Amino acid sequence: MHSVTQPCRKVTIDGYLRSGNINVETDALGNAAALDVYKFLTLVMEDGRKLIDHIQEDSELAVSLLDVQPEAYQMLKDGFLSMIKPNKEAITSSKIKQVYFPVLDSYHQLSLLTPSGILYELKKRVDNLRFSEEVKTSREQRRNNNYSETGFSDLYGITTIAYGGTKPQNISVFNNQNGGKAHLLLSMPPQLKRRDIRFPKHDFFHESLHFYEYREVFDSLNKLFKIDYNNIHIREGRDNHLQDLVDRIVDKMWSVRAVCQEQYRPEYSQLKPHQKIWLCDEYQQSRQDEDEWLDKLCHEISRWIITTYEKFWGKHTSKLGEAERLHIHNIANKDREALR
Repeated sequence: MHSVTQPCRKVTIDGYLRSGNINVETDALGNAAALDVYKFLTLVMEDGRKLIDHIQEDSELAVSLLDVQPEAYQMLKDGFLSMIKPNKEAITSSKIKQVYFPVLDSYHQLSLLTPSGILYELKKRVDNLRFSEEVKTSREQRRNNNYSETGFSDLYGITTIAYGGTKPQNISVFNNQNGGKAHLLLSMPPQLKRRDIRFPKHDFFHESLHFYEYREVFDSLNKLFKIDYNNIHIREGRDNHLQDLVDRIVDKMWSVRAVCQEQYRPEYSQLKPHQKIWLCDEYQQSRQDEDEWLDKLCHEISRWIITTYEKFWGKHTSKLGEAERLHIHNIANKDREALR
């Protein structure tokens, strides 16, 4: 039988169950007979100390309890102390999972050992969280629709594993005490909520409006712009397509506003001030009382439509000038109330 020590790390109050943050007794490995001896040595005496501590100090209690001749006592003492002496020999076992880790042009063999002290401390805390008397009382109050001042927490997706098969007593002291059962917490990638709409960080028109969503509208506009004559029907068709673009911008505005509370972080946002007023919930009052931000927004809408149109068609497009931009601005300006 030999004892197993846990690695030491700096104690930090960080809420994690890890080596250095917990205080557990040393576990011991060996067959059932050897572990019985270990249980004997760790019996707690009337003074609250373990028998092995008394043996190490040659206390009167240890000598009287063993009640043997002095020569035999020394032999027993040496044998008992050798059983709890940590084994510093580097050994492995065919029963332990092996990992061959590549190092340069060779491999380094790693033996993966589970820290039993941490493993069963986890089991203890999980069982206390789920099955303590306080939790049972709270569960009963919940079933009866009664108010509980403390409430309770629960863990889901727990897996219980067994060590030692039908003979857990042959694994270790801790394993024997827990019937060979230990818990594994759920270890899976988080299920992230897909964001179809993202609140812009810098600019609404570059981050929230995607060219491909409006391609058919710009395609129809280009066909009208390429016609070399002008009449009321062509002008009405052009204005209808421009109004369609403004309406789609308004629809996107509402989608972005809907995720504002969840995604908008003032400390990280680099939105222009007038776009913050337009999109952010906290500026609703300014949105209703002020108009300067709306003038800037209508200017950006007209500029975005012209820029996007030119990006779509490049050299094959009709060049739109200031007159066209003012016309688009006037169309957007008619929808001021819809943009608020």
